[in-house]
Amino acid sequence: MVERMTRRIRVTAAGRAAAAEAVVALDSAARAVQVGRRVGEGLGGRLRIACAETMTAWLLVPALRQWRAR
Repeated sequence: MVERMTRRIRVTAAGRAAAAEAVVALDSAARAVQVGRRVGEGLGGRLRIACAETMTAWLLVPALRQWRAR
């Protein structure tokens, strides 16, 4: 990962590749924490709705607008 020299060290190609992967992993972990917080606060997750096609315009659309406004 690093190469020792007389008074310094130098990052090797393997070290640079590992550092890049570590950044990706840390970003992913941060996103996972954010998702967990949002879901815990009721701000995230998946919502599935079933509705008759004839009811979508007059019932579902206004209800979803009202729900999102909250």
